[in-house]
Amino acid sequence: MKITSLILLGAFIASAAAAAACPGQSDTMDSLANKLASRDSSLDPYEMIGDLATTSAKTPTGQAVQDILLGNANPYSDNGYNNIL
Repeated sequence: MKITSLILLGAFIASAAAAAACPGQSDTMDSLANKLASRDSSLDPYEMIGDLATTSAKTPTGQAVQDILLGNANPYSDNGYNNIL
């Protein structure tokens, strides 16, 4: 009985620590979204990086990155990651 209690206590502490790892993360993300929405592109122009600047996007992932950098796509997603092996 005592070992089970210790295991449960350890699990509780671990989950509480994980939940407290990034306090205020929601407020930070909201603030970033507001800054991006009110961005003045004449003072801070969008520009491509790396191969996107020289050869453009050649894959769907490259196109998604390019669209996000140009402000044409939302960088946030509610889709979960599915690890397919």
